[in-house]
Amino acid sequence: MADMNRKIIESMFAAENSTDSDQPVKRGPGRPRKAASCLPPEPAPDDTSDLRAISSREVMSIMGISSSSLQRLNQSDDPDWPRPFSLVGPAKNHYLLADVLAFLRKKAADARAAKDRAEQQPERSTIKPVSRPTKAKPVETAQMNQRKAAN
Repeated sequence: MADMNRKIIESMFAAENSTDSDQPVKRGPGRPRKAASCLPPEPAPDDTSDLRAISSREVMSIMGISSSSLQRLNQSDDPDWPRPFSLVGPAKNHYLLADVLAFLRKKAADARAAKDRAEQQPERSTIKPVSRPTKAKPVETAQMNQRKAAN
């Protein structure tokens, strides 16, 4: 019985690890799909793929943001954000892929640097209690003194 179970398990692993492209890979419940990378691979130094113009939809897909977030970035004064341009017609809805990827890399590097700075600062171990102000006694004026004397 144990040998039979072992043969079944070995045949299952052999089927999973085989590179036979004629048979499609069966996906059952609990078996995740292979996740595709959102970011394109780094271009080679002599490659001109960094001059590729991408649409606003591709920018939203690469960055994982909505169209309203993309509009906010376009209206922001962030000097690192690439400005859109038009290829044909008046609509400015294209970006250079290299500029968008450079923006993402710069923001990621800034976030890492901020995290490193925060880790290097000593923790504040004591919290100072807040003192509450006391009520000030009213200042007696000459008029108040006269009223007291009259009563």
